[in-house]
Amino acid sequence: MSRWSWSVLAATASIAIAGGLGLVAPAAGAPTAASSGYGFRQPTAIATADRKLWIANLAGNSVTVTDRHGALLRVIRATNDEFGHPDAIAAANGKVWVASRAGRITELNAGDGSLVRVVRGKRYDLRDPVALVVHGGEVWVVDRAANAITEINAGDGSLTRVLSRSARPGLGFDAPVALTFAGTTAWVVNQAGSVTGFNASSGALVRRLTAARYGLAAPEGIAYAGHRLWITDSATNSLTETTSSGDLVQVISNSSNNANYGFDAPSVVIAHGAQVYVISPPGSSPMVTKIETSTANGDWYECNNNRPHPRFDYPTGLTVFGAHLWVVSPRNNSLAELHISTGSLVKRIT
Repeated sequence: MSRWSWSVLAATASIAIAGGLGLVAPAAGAPTAASSGYGFRQPTAIATADRKLWIANLAGNSVTVTDRHGALLRVIRATNDEFGHPDAIAAANGKVWVASRAGRITELNAGDGSLVRVVRGKRYDLRDPVALVVHGGEVWVVDRAANAITEINAGDGSLTRVLSRSARPGLGFDAPVALTFAGTTAWVVNQAGSVTGFNASSGALVRRLTAARYGLAAPEGIAYAGHRLWITDSATNSLTETTSSGDLVQVISNSSNNANYGFDAPSVVIAHGAQVYVISPPGSSPMVTKIETSTANGDWYECNNNRPHPRFDYPTGLTVFGAHLWVVSPRNNSLAELHISTGSLVKRIT
């Protein structure tokens, strides 16, 4: 069945116009906005901190900061702070951490965006950090090129340890790209086809989930919600649901549970309350799917086939802020705001 023959939930939304910020009412009521001052250049990741949105611009070597409504506050550029193609961002406890492909972690103050410190050096083994998670007073860095997880003290930036494939081959890290926590267990997605669970305190292997049983071919993202792990796989167009200890519950495809998921090479997945949100970046109409964890049913999906459409172009990052979902698309340098209840577009910022 063609994806576009499915029923798509999309309500026409009105736009709130912010005076003096370049947000303009679009033609034919389409809720879009534009402002050249945002400095978007391949925005790839987004996080929330101090009631603000923080957006990493891969090509711009910068971070764009907006208020909760998307109004521009500042653009932090590499001339003032040590960015080098920032590719991931995370926030907690009044701080923001930015991972750069140049092999460094930059810590910023969430209040004013000022530089706190830059973490780098051979002992951190940072070569291509692609994901960040702040948990238990530590910053956990997923490094794809190093096949490692680097743990950094969030208080002072000191190195806690590096768990690498070369030092601990039993963990089975193989092109790791994502990380989440379920209780005391850290779960790492290995893009080569497995998921590793290890004890966050000792670093000891807890369990390894492999393709043979879990239908994993090229897993991309992982989240923990509803006492379940949710793992996306871009090769099989599926979402694997397991218990918090890794026992298989089901592998969800586009036709599972009589629901319409719209998966097309699903990648990033995030958790918020009792829901998970999944990005399907490629294809003629990329989309975001909302799934209720209690039923594993697709609640809605928003794609470029909807009217008004969000004009996603290979979206790579999303976050929840209050009653809205924010999505960044690096290929057309845009930020889309969606209603969390329906998925309908509120506005677009470029």
